[in-house]
Amino acid sequence: MSAREDVFHVVFICTGNRFRSILAEHRLRQATSSLPVHVSSLGTLDDPGLPALADAVELGAAAGFDLAGHRSRTLLGEDLRAVDLVVGFERNHVASAVVESGAPREKTFGAYELAELLARIEPPGDLPVVERAREAVSRAHAARAAAERPFRELDDPVGRGRSFAAETARLVGDQTARIAFGLFGARPPAS
Repeated sequence: MSAREDVFHVVFICTGNRFRSILAEHRLRQATSSLPVHVSSLGTLDDPGLPALADAVELGAAAGFDLAGHRSRTLLGEDLRAVDLVVGFERNHVASAVVESGAPREKTFGAYELAELLARIEPPGDLPVVERAREAVSRAHAARAAAERPFRELDDPVGRGRSFAAETARLVGDQTARIAFGLFGARPPAS
């Protein structure tokens, strides 16, 4: 995955690329639609081409985006060395991005971890949006190194029922909104 210097590149990673990562991708895309931000998503499973889960399509529609045409993409074979930020939902998502796809550790976080770190750091000053976001990621990494915390995962909703899926979608949305605000000062539209 190549990155342009004038665009901030974010990749969300979950297991199948059929629920959590695609909801986060579209939420962040909504929040940053007028900014030079490119958002994508991948899954750790080698199972490309599958549609979004029915709950994701339904919950996405309620949030204002259409996931009906989504097809899963795999992390395997992707080169993430040039992206600005990689966000996973479980420890193994973060590890896979770093080990298998070369994502720089200092730019790879769990969703809860990044949202919490961005809330604790001093926001970057008056910088152009891409530089501001890159500086925020750098500061978040420095804050992480200064105070390691247990990794908090956002569990996969597959096979756990509709209410669990709805709660997972809500949590994905909350964490993504916090990330958007911490990086760009952006807020997603109300859903």
